[in-house]
Amino acid sequence: MKTIRRRAASPLLQWRSAGANRQYRVGVRNEDTGDKQTIYEGFRQECRLPPELRLTPNQLSFRVESRDAETPDAPYVNVQPFTRIPRFGDDLAPHAPDVVRSPEVAGATAYRLMVRESLSEDILVDMVVDEPWALVPPGLIKSREVEWTLRPRVAGTWRKAAWSPLSAEAIEAARDRALRMIVIEDEVRVRPEAEGVTWPTPKEIALPAAPARTAHLAVAVAVSAQPDLAPDPTVQSVVDTQWSDGQGGGAVERIARTLELSNLRGWFFLDVELGDAMSPDVIADLAERLVGRGHEVGLYIGLGLLAPKGSIDERLQAMLARMPTRAHVGVMLGAGPDRESWLKACVDARLPAVVVSREAQLALPGWMRWRSSAFAASPTTIVLPTALFLSTPAHARDRVTRHTFDNRDSMAAANIAAVVDNMSRLEATRLIIAEIDPLLMLDRRIAVDADAAHAWNSTLKQLLPAWFAAGWKRSTKAYAMARGLSEIRLDLLSGMMQNLSQVTLPWARWSDVFDPDQATGWAPGAVAYEPMIEKRRGPRRMRRSAVRRYDDAYRLSLRADA
Repeated sequence: MKTIRRRAASPLLQWRSAGANRQYRVGVRNEDTGDKQTIYEGFRQECRLPPELRLTPNQLSFRVESRDAETPDAPYVNVQPFTRIPRFGDDLAPHAPDVVRSPEVAGATAYRLMVRESLSEDILVDMVVDEPWALVPPGLIKSREVEWTLRPRVAGTWRKAAWSPLSAEAIEAARDRALRMIVIEDEVRVRPEAEGVTWPTPKEIALPAAPARTAHLAVAVAVSAQPDLAPDPTVQSVVDTQWSDGQGGGAVERIARTLELSNLRGWFFLDVELGDAMSPDVIADLAERLVGRGHEVGLYIGLGLLAPKGSIDERLQAMLARMPTRAHVGVMLGAGPDRESWLKACVDARLPAVVVSREAQLALPGWMRWRSSAFAASPTTIVLPTALFLSTPAHARDRVTRHTFDNRDSMAAANIAAVVDNMSRLEATRLIIAEIDPLLMLDRRIAVDADAAHAWNSTLKQLLPAWFAAGWKRSTKAYAMARGLSEIRLDLLSGMMQNLSQVTLPWARWSDVFDPDQATGWAPGAVAYEPMIEKRRGPRRMRRSAVRRYDDAYRLSLRADA
């Protein structure tokens, strides 16, 4: 049991469509103060209350206006009058003195509550409610001579209704209610779990003693493949374009070179199941080259489209056995099915640490989903999510955006040095991981060639039937194909790595993270919050005639030296 002040029951506001191709504007009015503000302009049929209005105990109402989206200079027309926003604690007891009621009118779809001063007839409250009763907002009531009415709306028209005096008892009761705290039941959340998977609560996990860590940096590269993007339906074509051709080409090879040019070394997590299904030696050769250049190599758990038959535990043990012999094996959990079961298998295998991509983290149980720092999944295994930060709006009608440290986010690429510097000052931040996806480096082009797609599919079905069965075929209407690497993506990655190289934080050593005796030191321990850094966005510049939107952060990321 706990008490709170009254507030909006939900920050989400929704309304009916005003027709096709309409632009909307939403205004909110505080019925206790009379203040109005516009909170949204756009094309969706929903928006959210801004943070400063979500916790106010005052009664709020919102109005919706619209205009033709093709005529930006046209005036807005009213679609929905100011309508009451429901609040927690608004109980409408039949005999409560501050509840005004009127007889129900047949055919009425809504009622309009109006409160005015008797002498001046100045309107104090004017909002729409669903039922013929309502609580009176007392904020603007200064005198004791006040009248109210509830006008029904029948067939789209507001009918007149008699004005009734509001008693002094009702005014005092409304003011008392405004100051009264409400009691809510403690929410009991049942965590959805995968079949047969049970997790200890955080209080039940006692981590063994390990040296506490300060903030360190790491770059995790998820090495997988998407064969349907390859120019030719062959294993060699996939390896040459998406991994390495042995001559400086390929997405993974270029990422390794970019790291080395900035004097950095990465953690390359290899999709062993996919590599073994393509060629028995391709993963071993790639791992040997990366380790020889000073990088670290671990295991990547991906989609598993070409995985052998067997349980998840059996597949994990088979993948671990294929990794190069080393003292400490690192694992990264990528996007795919059964992410919770895979994490449980890693815990059962007593792996000391598991890196999780943002997509994989969203598929984990709710209590793991929004963690921004390392946390314990068991006394022997900690989970290392990739770094997150927030960008705050540049103006009142913009919104807060969550960003991941990866090579798809221009905001992260341009501001990573400043954000990392701020992150390092938080006690709960121990390991800051940037995630790199080589498949994003490909220059994808859309081709429309039914004959070429049919020939590609026929060759694939004949030479690599397992790939065809996995769904890596091309549509005869249109298909994506990689034509080398994207120069824009390469410049963005180069700028991101150069910014990281300027950070004064130390880089995490592989042995310190994936050593069973050292791993738990990266978990912050008993910290009652999740750290999150905010970065203010600059003003956005838009082109009216284009769909694409470019911001200053994206331009900065393209200024990186080759």
